[in-house]
Order: sequence, then structure tokens, then C-alpha cells
Amino acid sequence: MAETNEGTVCPIQTFVFLDIETTGLPDYNFGKANITELAMWTLSREDLRKTTEVPRLLGKWTTVFNPGMMIHPESSRITGLYNEMLEHHAKFDDDAATAILSYLKRYPKPICLIAHNGNGFDFPIIKQSFEKVKKEIPDFLLCVDSLDILRELDSIAESMLLDFLSNPEISEGLPSQTAQEISETNISNKENSVAGPTKSDLSVDDQNELFDEKNTKILERQRVNETTPRRSIQEKYVKKFTQPIEKNTQGQTDGNVKPSKARKELFPPVQVATGRVGKLPRKSFKLVDIYERIYDHKPISAHAAEADVETLFKIARNYGVEFVKLAERDAIPFAQFKKPVKK
Repeated sequence: MAETNEGTVCPIQTFVFLDIETTGLPDYNFGKANITELAMWTLSREDLRKTTEVPRLLGKWTTVFNPGMMIHPESSRITGLYNEMLEHHAKFDDDAATAILSYLKRYPKPICLIAHNGNGFDFPIIKQSFEKVKKEIPDFLLCVDSLDILRELDSIAESMLLDFLSNPEISEGLPSQTAQEISETNISNKENSVAGPTKSDLSVDDQNELFDEKNTKILERQRVNETTPRRSIQEKYVKKFTQPIEKNTQGQTDGNVKPSKARKELFPPVQVATGRVGKLPRKSFKLVDIYERIYDHKPISAHAAEADVETLFKIARNYGVEFVKLAERDAIPFAQFKKPVKK
């Protein structure tokens, strides 16, 4: 949450999902990367908390920029943006920064920017672009990395599942209602144990792995020979025992609780050794992979800023209230953002 001048806490009122395309990865070009495309989708707090209704977007903002430097060939191949296409477009100048802020100022404040791997990619590049044109970032603008949020939500669900499966009294025929009660109790306990920010800096390997797919492909050739073959394990599968539960946030008194139709398994079938519960396989947290785990199919389109924003938007709405809660806990003023030091 954001603090007002009086020191009171104000909930985030507007969420802005964003994504950028760039000339390449700054870590592999002497720290330099300019924006070639920026897309933003804007949603109210209340609409993000709902998961059963079709949301009403407050607005969209998408544009391309002349980067003023050569685009890496691999970036052009993946994004479809080439220097020749952008040479007659405006650069990211004072007018561009002013236009972005003018768009954002129209909405209820405080406003939170959300980007996937934003701490490692989008936020430092956007902030640097504002600094280059000497444009001040307003206090009402916050930011948070969806990567941290989704990793934590997945960790809570995974821990809950392992606790559930490690109970010797549980059998495959356990009634679904009992499973739901266990699920709700465990999730509540996990969430109540969280006290303050627990965000940790990602290692270099994690940063590389968790760049969204368009940037990951630039590094694929360097990592091909580093892949460790997976060991075979016994083929005994335990299905996910319950769907995420939709909480009633509209004040109804009927007590009905229904899982969202769009929600699928949070994780694939767990492979377990006979007589014991093993550690769940490590997962990819690239946008396309998270989306596929939730909806059982890959996003229809990708490799464009707005397409990636839509993918992230749909993932966040799948979690609703839980996503909002962690976003408010971890959000920081964008003006104070500093790129984490890689370890």
C-alpha cells in the first residue's frame, strides 16, 4: 500500500500491466538497451479482485519508438520490429515521457505498475529512459514485479499440496468437500504467516531463465550445453486435489463459494515415490509457461508488447484477491526503484 503525506495507508486504486520491447538485453550490450515498444493495460482495483466477471479495462496505451540505435537481429526476429520500420517514428523523448504520465494521471491514485521480471528488465529500462529526458516520476506511481508474486503464490499452493499428500490418513477417495476445507485452512495459515516483504534477489541463472520468452531465446544458444538431463522416476501420479476457491467479495449472504471456470490445475500431476511424497519438479516461470499451467494451452499470440500484457493480465486475474494482496504488500515507489544487484 502507499502512504499519503499524512502517513496514512492508502490501498492501490489502479493497476497498470505493462511490457516493453527493446533493442536487446542490456547485460549483453554494455548496459545499453532502448525501448522499441511500450504497452499498458489499465484496470481498477475492484475489477482485478473479481475473477468471475468479464473485466472492464479502464484504458489501453500502446506505441512504438525509434530506438536511435541498432536493434539486435535476434530481437528483431522475435518481436518483428526492425530499424527500417521505426526510423520515421519519434524517439523516447520528453514528449513521450509526458504523454505516458498524462495517460497515467487520468486514473485514481495511487497507481501500481506491474511487469513480469520488471525488477530485472522493464522497470530499470523505463526509469533510465525517464532519467535521460530529465522527467520526474510522480509520487503516486508505484511498481511491483509479478514474477515475485507468482512465485510466492505458487509456493504457497505447492507447500499446501505437499502437506496434504504427506498426511498418511489421506487416501485418493477423500471427499472433495473435505479436500476443499483442508485447502482453505492451509492457504489461510500460509498467508497469515507472512509478515512484511520477503522478496529476495534472483541469481544470474534465475534472471536468465525468467526473462520472458522473447528475451530468453537470445540466450538459448549459450545455455544449450548446460542443461542437465532429467532422471527417470516412478510413474505414480497424484492429481491436484482441489481447485482454487473463489472468495465472495461482493457482500452476498448466500454463502455460496464456487471455483472460477477459467481456473485449471496450478501444477501438473505430482510424481511421487512409493510410500513417500517427493519434492515437486522445478517449474518455469516464463509467462507462456505459467499461462499454460493455468489454462491448459499456450497464449494465442506472443512476442509483442500488448500480447504479453494480455497474457500477464489474464494470469493475474486468475488469482484475484490473492494477487492484489501481495502486490500491495510488495509495491514500492517507482521513483525509488533500484535494480537489484545480481548474485
